[in-house]
Amino acid sequence: MGQTRLADHPMSSSAISGTVPAEVHRAGQGARYASSMVEKRRHVRTALGTSIEFCARSDDFLVRVDGTARDISLGGMFIETELPRPLGEELRVYITLPGGKREMCLPAIVRWLSREGMGIQFLLLGAADTHDITEYTASKR
Repeated sequence: MGQTRLADHPMSSSAISGTVPAEVHRAGQGARYASSMVEKRRHVRTALGTSIEFCARSDDFLVRVDGTARDISLGGMFIETELPRPLGEELRVYITLPGGKREMCLPAIVRWLSREGMGIQFLLLGAADTHDITEYTASKR
């Protein structure tokens, strides 16, 4: 898999090696700075558009919040939500994949934020969850 320059990537706000410093972003130089960054994603993302719920460790995993999974891979997903959690927050994500027979509870951590939501990285997944996500993403290629 070759390296993709961030500026050439359609989902340029995701999974990059580093972040744009605030002073660069404020100065309007973010695009020039970002063009030198490299995509670091290990797994191909697959478009999704499925309703999910998530809850955070800071809420003792009791309060579920609605969101929409816009894409998914074995490594993580992007969740569109009006209530994104802070960077580094551990979550549990509840999702039933299209055509799936069960709800999965996926442990994750918030890795990046945008106006639309948050990018999360999955933590240790069980065998059944790993199998289901792998089968789903492979079926959509």
